[in-house]
Order: sequence, then C-alpha cells, then structure tokens
Amino acid sequence: MININQTILAAASESPPWADYALRRVVKAVNDSRIEMAITLSSGSIVIKGTLIAIDAYYDHLAVRLADVLNESADLRRTQDELKEAGNSLPYYIHLKNSAIFVGGSQTSISGEGLWRGAISSINGYSLG
Repeated sequence: MININQTILAAASESPPWADYALRRVVKAVNDSRIEMAITLSSGSIVIKGTLIAIDAYYDHLAVRLADVLNESADLRRTQDELKEAGNSLPYYIHLKNSAIFVGGSQTSISGEGLWRGAISSINGYSLG
C-alpha cells in the first residue's frame, strides 16, 4: 500500500520550494479530467474565489471572448495543443472561471466569465469546495 504522505513529501523535496506539490496534483487532475470544482486561493492578503477549470477549458473560454475582438483563436488553439504535448509534467499555473478577488474586505469581480490565471508558486494557501 502506498503511503500518500510519504509520496507527497518525497515529491515535494524534488520540487522548487515555492511550488505546492499537492495543489499542482489537484490542478493536473482537473486538467486531465476536465472536471470543475469550487476553490478559494490566498496569495498574501488577497483571496481569490472561483471555479477551478482545466487549461483547455480556460483557452476555450478565452478564444470565444477574443474571437469577437481579435482573430486570435487559432493562436490560442496552437498554444493549447503545445501544452497538451507537455501534459506529463505537473502544471505551474492554475485557471479559474467565475472568479472574484477580495482585498481587505472589498470584492472585485472580473468581467465577462471571470477568467483568471495565476502562478501556483504565488499561492500561499487554498481550500477546495
């Protein structure tokens, strides 16, 4: 039987200290399965709430938004395909939709679908659900 705590500790010792191994595994699972889940992230004094989505879902939403303004959807698709080829490694970025940012008790909603992309290395904490 695999001891998950030993697995996480061993992998974490191989990762840069600023990259949360467990969060990267959650993001990879979402990227691989295209499930969505509510998540709350903290980065310093900022709290970000939203729905965790797969990277390709993020680029799908972004392409639709940009297609009306720019003809960038082909470039986004190419980027998305390149990222899928590198899919064996754990991700360094997290993608949300329907996100809102809270700073000092004030909420800032992100327009449109609330698409947000952030570096996992900048996340201090998180909760799922």
